[in-house]
Amino acid sequence: MSIARKVGISMGTVFSETLTKLRREAGFRTPYRFYHDSGGAPALKISYGKYLALEQGITLPLFKRLIRLIYCLRLIERSPAANELVTAWLRTLAGEEDYGNLLEPIISPRKGPVSLSPMHKAMRRSLAGRKHYLSIAQYDAIVENRDNYLCYLALVNDEGKWSPAELSKFLKLTPGAAVKALEALARVKILKKDSAGRYKCPLCGKMIEYPHYIILGPAKFGKLLEYFKELSAGGKLEWERFAAFRADAETLRDFLQIMQLNVSTAQSYAVTGKTAKSALFAIKGTVVRLRDF
Repeated sequence: MSIARKVGISMGTVFSETLTKLRREAGFRTPYRFYHDSGGAPALKISYGKYLALEQGITLPLFKRLIRLIYCLRLIERSPAANELVTAWLRTLAGEEDYGNLLEPIISPRKGPVSLSPMHKAMRRSLAGRKHYLSIAQYDAIVENRDNYLCYLALVNDEGKWSPAELSKFLKLTPGAAVKALEALARVKILKKDSAGRYKCPLCGKMIEYPHYIILGPAKFGKLLEYFKELSAGGKLEWERFAAFRADAETLRDFLQIMQLNVSTAQSYAVTGKTAKSALFAIKGTVVRLRDF
């Protein structure tokens, strides 16, 4: 819907400014990178031109499109940041005066959410610059089969160049299977092949962000989980801690943003070269609702 006529301007609305801020905080430097790295039209359900108009303040998205923006920004539903985006949409639609007089008294976001500590905020800013958001095409290539996933997992964590013969020995694949997997990953620019036929991953050292599981759908996302569980089951448990307790579901959402950042922070310990005690580790954060009680 056009808001230029409503507010008498063509750019710089509360919604456009909030969307731009959250996009930058997520690690997307430009609207172009956010749109295409998030999956483009299939994920956001709008064209790039229409998305650009959102950031320019020319239009507002349909309300049902907000959830797509929240997922692609990697925000947690009903988290403070997600609520900020929805509130900005309402403020822009209604206008500041009408929103303040009519809407804010009855739909004001919950007060007093748990805020990130200064350390967490600094870490989030630091990690944002290292992020690489996989495209849908790149994700599809990775999870197409187990061989592709293994080759990706190895090379995205190693700064060296590998021939198919070298990698096949390390991953216990046939040379032919390794070649097929490496070529599939090179076609979507996850790997680069040099003149000597060796492969290197330009994403090595980046913090990889996968497309949101809602955008992918259960079938596609399930493939990644399948490979993750298979490798984890064959590994050695290094550390575990768990708890079961009763909590208010809405209040617990404040903790999820901290947990999400803590799992991402683990990647600050990643090394791209082999050391005497280097290994591939899997880290997973999970919150399960056991029963409504």
